[in-house]
Amino acid sequence: QSTWGLQDVLKDIPRTVKTLYIQVDGSSENWNKYTLAFANELVARKAFVEIEIHRLPVGHTREDIDQMFSVVSRALLHKQALLMTPTEFSDFLLNDVWSTSKPHVRHLLSTFNFESYYEDFITDSRRGLGHPNPVHVLRVCWDSTK
Repeated sequence: QSTWGLQDVLKDIPRTVKTLYIQVDGSSENWNKYTLAFANELVARKAFVEIEIHRLPVGHTREDIDQMFSVVSRALLHKQALLMTPTEFSDFLLNDVWSTSKPHVRHLLSTFNFESYYEDFITDSRRGLGHPNPVHVLRVCWDSTK
């Protein structure tokens, strides 16, 4: 789910960043009330002045990530040991797959249960979030006039 992945990545974002831009596909794991509640909490706690969540249109959601997985898949075809520890898999990715441009690889050993944390604070209304939905950008911002 994008919420716990986002939580992990936030540690690396400098405190001087005022606007956070998030790009997700339209799946229910990414475009849901828990992700929106998390964005709302980040703004309410003044971690950011505003957050824009951009949902990619149907048919354009996995262009870059699909290419990355294709490269990994082809490299795995030539790998003898398909059963690897997380550290071995990271080393394989960084040394055998992406030898020139190295992404940052993280191991998430546990995740926070955002669903149960937010359940009592948000309504169950999901109107406007499901498919078909013309909304592709949601903006959460701090209203300094109040």
